[in-house]
Amino acid sequence: QHWTFETYNPLTPTRPLQTISARVEDRRALRWGGDDMMTYHVVYQRSDDDGLSVERDLGELWVADDGTVMKQSAHWGQLNLEFELMAAGELETLGKPRLAGSDRFAAQDDDGSDKGLSP
Repeated sequence: QHWTFETYNPLTPTRPLQTISARVEDRRALRWGGDDMMTYHVVYQRSDDDGLSVERDLGELWVADDGTVMKQSAHWGQLNLEFELMAAGELETLGKPRLAGSDRFAAQDDDGSDKGLSP
């Protein structure tokens, strides 16, 4: 399956509207929440030459059967950004160790009360 759409790019004032092509490349397994799940791998490409990038690939999506975007990557020149949906409870386990050792931020007291931010 493939489709095209227009998007607005404020970084190209002379040609702010860009045509983007998307296509489902294949089905791929993605490790999420300790399990492998099958996803649709979608690739986005620039349809026209806007002179901004040597590569036309803009990014990729990994989409679950129910339409949930599980992972997204975006490419801008040599910069690659990745975003991944976190499993329930995963954020809490990642945040506490980082906050506990920081002198800029205070974690919760043992009784659960919030210490707030340090100056």
